[in-house]
Amino acid sequence: GIFAVGKAGYLPPFFQKTNANGVQKNILLVQGLAVTLLSLLFVVMPSVQSFYQILSQLTVLLYLIMYLLMFSGAIYLRYNMKKDSSPSSASAAKATD
Repeated sequence: GIFAVGKAGYLPPFFQKTNANGVQKNILLVQGLAVTLLSLLFVVMPSVQSFYQILSQLTVLLYLIMYLLMFSGAIYLRYNMKKDSSPSSASAAKATD
């Protein structure tokens, strides 16, 4: 996932820095910080059920944001790309044997 994206050079330079073992250390630090914050929420919440509910809502929100970005990108590309280069505008050809 993120390791391959960073290795390909698609992440900011801050996240591409590696240690002596070739592991991107800043990505590990950010992921560790996120897990630590989620763990602290578990301690602060009054019950496990409320923590699970918040975690479920965060998951749904993350997927909603991802789908909004994906569909807005598709709409943007649909109206700003040339019709010649769009595979959706090409007519389907019959296969002949």
